[in-house]
Amino acid sequence: MRYVLRLYITGNTLASQHAVGNLAVLCREVLHDQCDVEIIDILENPQLAEEEKILATPTLVKCKPAPVRKVVGDLSLRERVLFGLGLMDVLARPPGGVLKSAFGSPAGKWWTSDAGTAGGEQGASRDEGTNNKNRRDEQS
Repeated sequence: MRYVLRLYITGNTLASQHAVGNLAVLCREVLHDQCDVEIIDILENPQLAEEEKILATPTLVKCKPAPVRKVVGDLSLRERVLFGLGLMDVLARPPGGVLKSAFGSPAGKWWTSDAGTAGGEQGASRDEGTNNKNRRDEQS
């Protein structure tokens, strides 16, 4: 799956530099370079920011896959950025996207908030996914 992302920045500010750097790391390490990124400086293209209703910078917009989501800030808190973009399931997904069993066949699909349940033999309800997240938070 390819992601289409737009990062709106204001000139060469420190926050803009951090956002660009953090986005590069996010694309490489989490999205496995499966993304097309457009960086828009609103000082040079104010009409684009107005069309997209960008009120603060830096702002990252996930254009595809739908739904469109926006996150404001320097993108330094990876889990919050992924949550805001609706991409938390990407953290657990390997680059191929589907787990494989030892025999090379698909072992099941990953839990996503849109699907509600995972495919495969075991399955997991939306509540189970939430409970697993809560358990991780309690352990921290």
